[in-house]
Amino acid sequence: MRLCWLKVSLFLFGAAASALAANPAPLPVSIPGVIVDKKTNSLHLVTYQGSAYKIDKTYHTTLGLVAGDKEIEGDKKTPEGIYFFEEVRRPPNLEAKFGRMALTMNYPNAWDRYMKRTGSGIWFHATNEPSRLTRDLDSLGCVVVKDEELGEIFPQLRYRVSPISIYEDFARDKAVLAPERLAAIEQMVVDWAAAWESKDLDKYIGFYHPDFSSEGENLPAWRAHKGNLNRRYAKIIVTVSRVQAFAHPKY
Repeated sequence: MRLCWLKVSLFLFGAAASALAANPAPLPVSIPGVIVDKKTNSLHLVTYQGSAYKIDKTYHTTLGLVAGDKEIEGDKKTPEGIYFFEEVRRPPNLEAKFGRMALTMNYPNAWDRYMKRTGSGIWFHATNEPSRLTRDLDSLGCVVVKDEELGEIFPQLRYRVSPISIYEDFARDKAVLAPERLAAIEQMVVDWAAAWESKDLDKYIGFYHPDFSSEGENLPAWRAHKGNLNRRYAKIIVTVSRVQAFAHPKY
């Protein structure tokens, strides 16, 4: 199972003059990201392009005090999976122990919530105590680098676009998508969008897992919601471009 991340542009036109529209900026051809290897306490700044990536620079990182994948609030483990940065925090709205800045992460993500994993406050941050980086395990679950290193890494990242992928053993578990696999994912997304655009509700819902939920709505509720939108808008246009998929053995 693979985790697929994409940008979708949506236009819904009703019989009236009003319309809903969302136009995200096109994804860059190359996407910067971060890969964390828990086995070696390495943090790689990488550039993704299509189904491939290259490592631009490697840093030492300090991780959670307890080894293993995060499961519950307070277990002091660093989660494994694919996450995205949500917010940047800096002094004076940041405790001194986090150094010059902290990037909050979207743990728990959709998969973590589905697996009933709990916890919060998992950040990628700096530190005002350089000696912490001499210890491999010295955080409450966060990913920590030197203050000046985060200052070097941060400008390379793209807000809510750059992933941070955390592996138990990157050399063993890294899963690079073959070009044909990426093409299959792209086609699936195109087919999903076509079903949405054509208002083929049965086909559209067929792309979803039976346990799907979104903002408190289960699959039957989601189906009813989409059915209402189909009736409300005379025409729906869905545009998909630059699909990017990131692989991880957890998914």
